[in-house]
Amino acid sequence: MNYEDLNCTMNGSVLVIELNRPAKRNAMRLSLREELIDALTTAEQNDDVTGIVVTGAGDKAFSAGADLSELQQRTVESEMSRTAELRRRLPALTETLAKPVVAAVNGACLGAGLEFALACTVRVASTTAKFGMPEVLLGVIPGSGGTQRLTRTVGLGWSLHLTLEGKPIDAQQAYRIGLVTGLSAPEDLLSDAVALAETMGGQPRMAFLTARDAINRSLDLDLNAGIDLERKLFALCLSTGEPQQLAAAMLERLSTKTTGNGNTADPVLQSG
Repeated sequence: MNYEDLNCTMNGSVLVIELNRPAKRNAMRLSLREELIDALTTAEQNDDVTGIVVTGAGDKAFSAGADLSELQQRTVESEMSRTAELRRRLPALTETLAKPVVAAVNGACLGAGLEFALACTVRVASTTAKFGMPEVLLGVIPGSGGTQRLTRTVGLGWSLHLTLEGKPIDAQQAYRIGLVTGLSAPEDLLSDAVALAETMGGQPRMAFLTARDAINRSLDLDLNAGIDLERKLFALCLSTGEPQQLAAAMLERLSTKTTGNGNTADPVLQSG
């Protein structure tokens, strides 16, 4: 499908979605969010797609935030409307998608752009990227889940620092505080992100979904409730029959290997 604000291309089994408003530093307007929802939903339903990478067009920005011309038109009434719910629906869809979504942050990732990136499965960045929540400088606060997802990602202290100061941090600092999990040279960022999406997307589907959901839910549950959820999700994985088949295949491979002294290698326990 052709989009006005997105470029979509396949790289092997990975769909690369490029936010394509470079003249506006890939600002998030309503139509771009609508197109992202459509592209992500379509990719989820396409069996040829195993993973997704989202990045920004040009070398200046992943997304510099909300479109300011739209922000000028917002009112109390419009903010409580169904249209405004779209801004919450996009990240909610992204973080629950049945396939991994890797944010390849190639430049400025600010405000609404960071709120979207926080909903992706993981974030990797160019060494030239910058991250920030500048909404307070405009007299508002993050409005698409930023106060909640940022805190869950980097902790209370850094969430307060970034949100209340309003100034961006560089990619190295973002890596140190866990906002991103990998740094790449600008010319390597996309290929590194595609490789990561390909690896995650190649995992057994039920294992990917249950592991991701157990980790995300861990922030909302006490320890015992979280462990109970983990136990039930582990059992759900077993119900597919795939773990038993994979364990049998691994045992078969191990049985053909020998240790240095000629003895058959002992099977290694691979799960909890």
